[in-house]
Parts: sequence; C-alpha cells; structure tokens
Amino acid sequence: MQAIGVFLNDMEGMRWKKTGGSRNLKYLEQEFITKGGIKERMHAARTGYREEQDRRLRELEEENRRLKAENEELRKKLERLV
Repeated sequence: MQAIGVFLNDMEGMRWKKTGGSRNLKYLEQEFITKGGIKERMHAARTGYREEQDRRLRELEEENRRLKAENEELRKKLERLV
C-alpha cells in the first residue's frame, strides 16, 4: 500500500514537471520575495486606501476654508452695496 503512495507521488511530480510547475513555483517564489505575502499585500492596500482618503480630506478641508473666506468677502461687498 505504501508503494502505491510513493508511485502516485512520483507520478504527481512528473506531471508537475511536465506542466511547467517548477517555473510556476519559481515565479510564485519571486512574487512572494518582491511583493510579500497576502497579509503584507492586504496591509499595503489598506494603508494606501487610508492615505488616499486622508489626502482627499485635507484637500476638501482646505477648499472649505477657502470657500468660507470667499463667502465672507462677498458678504462684506454686498453690505457695502446695500
């Protein structure tokens, strides 16, 4: 029974080699080395998303301050006209 398991493992290894599995494994290894694992990628995605949201919030806050100042200036001009 154990011999059948060894045979099947050998057959699987042969199929792996035939289908380019070793190239795929090298690609996956290189991908892991350069980009990290799933947790690292998820962290990077979350961090990038949050940084983008923070940047957008700062832009909107600055625009809001600018528009309030412009609004106040226009109110003063209107009072002088009336």
